[in-house]
Amino acid sequence: MRLLNVDKSQVRTLALAVVFLLSGSFVHAWGAPGGAPAPDIVATKNGTVKGVVNDTTITFFGIPFARPPVANLRWQPPQAASSWTGTRDASQFGSRCPQTTPLPANENEDCLFLNVYKPRISAIKLPVMVWIYGGANVQGSADIYNPTPLVDTGKVIAVTINYRIGALGFIAHPALDKENHPFANYGIMDQQLALTWVKNNIQAFGGDPANVTIFGESAGGLNVLSHLISPASKGLFKNAISESGAYELDTPTLAASEALGTAFANQVGCTAQTAACLRALSVATILANQGPGGTGGAQGAAHNQSTIDGKILPESQRSAFKAGRFNKVSTLLGANKDEGLIFVAPNITADAYAQFAGALAARAGKDPAAALAEYPLANYPSPYFAAAALLGDSSFACSARQVSQIISTKVPTYEYEFIDNGGAGGVATHGSEIQYLMNTIAGGPADLPAVSQELATTMRKYWTQFAKTGNPNAVTTPLWSKYQNYQDVLQYLQAPTPSVTSDYAVRHHCGFWG
Repeated sequence: MRLLNVDKSQVRTLALAVVFLLSGSFVHAWGAPGGAPAPDIVATKNGTVKGVVNDTTITFFGIPFARPPVANLRWQPPQAASSWTGTRDASQFGSRCPQTTPLPANENEDCLFLNVYKPRISAIKLPVMVWIYGGANVQGSADIYNPTPLVDTGKVIAVTINYRIGALGFIAHPALDKENHPFANYGIMDQQLALTWVKNNIQAFGGDPANVTIFGESAGGLNVLSHLISPASKGLFKNAISESGAYELDTPTLAASEALGTAFANQVGCTAQTAACLRALSVATILANQGPGGTGGAQGAAHNQSTIDGKILPESQRSAFKAGRFNKVSTLLGANKDEGLIFVAPNITADAYAQFAGALAARAGKDPAAALAEYPLANYPSPYFAAAALLGDSSFACSARQVSQIISTKVPTYEYEFIDNGGAGGVATHGSEIQYLMNTIAGGPADLPAVSQELATTMRKYWTQFAKTGNPNAVTTPLWSKYQNYQDVLQYLQAPTPSVTSDYAVRHHCGFWG
């Protein structure tokens, strides 16, 4: 065969073109047809970002939505990010917010970044799902969650966000709280600014700013409920999903949280109780003395997980829901069957169980002796399972049902109970549903047994359909009816096919817990 009469430079050019075409990188390298911008380059309000084209998604990591909350901006409401010139590389995650274990310790306060995952399709006005991570509002980070399975299943845009955690995100202290700015719930304010960024910028990525769903697990689920009652969150989202997040409906008072902050100040040497002394502390000192995140300031924590500050959270979640003073959007929420298993020591003794049960009962305003009678050791294989059942029922299962009973008369409400009977040893403890929805550092849907993968696919369809319409139902999924008080029926997320459960209140002793 006779070759065309072309010089060597032309041959190289043709060869490169073939490589780009075969590798699927032609649009990525040369731009879209007609001179349109490449799909991995997006102009935000603050500047242009360049992401990464993957097999099924285009991702943009480490986009700043706020100025670094350092120096005088520590313990201040977040300030909108500064603009930049040129094109910002968005191929790497931003720093995690300061925290200790179980993630690697980090002391970098410049951490207010978000990440965008969009399907590799040409579309506009796609539904948007914003993920708020859990971790008792003292641990966690956006980069340990990869929502690609949700994006692939539902053709939605997913956004994961960082927010200040621990004492840096949730401390209340009289000196800080008198500075004439919103206070205490700085992590909630970070989330609100991130949602504002989404509202102002997501259209450039192909998303619909008028159709945003917030969803989160554990403290992330608690924060979702906080956004439901926060006037400052009004208009920032259309739907809400709270996974295992209804454990602190009686939001701590400002006085209770300020007492913890004052004790913290004394502990770190700021005995004069000044804001200047607190802001001069090193991050290492704050992390070493803030204690664990705990509901009600348990175990010596320097802060509560949220606080009634009068503005961001004007009242407790429970009172706001009961009075109808909340942002009325479609809501999906629930809990897992065995929530308490990861919160209790497996070797707990019978005597320790009695003390544990008494403490939980007292916190809930119940008689300790009555709690022990409700959960007698004879009904469980060991004190461990008795304690886990008592904690899971009181803090998660029945409190989620309480929210549904209250808000279902005012907004479309869908409640679930998740039971992993195909993976994770046949139990569904706290957080185990996340792997069914997205990839995590512990694995993703593809790592589940086949029977659980079938359930995982259905769950992702439910979650993304809810994000599209405020209703989880589609022609390809089993019917999920709205929660109604008179029926008290929940969707039972079991493998391989979800069904309904009508004995939830009995199994979880909700008659006792209210």
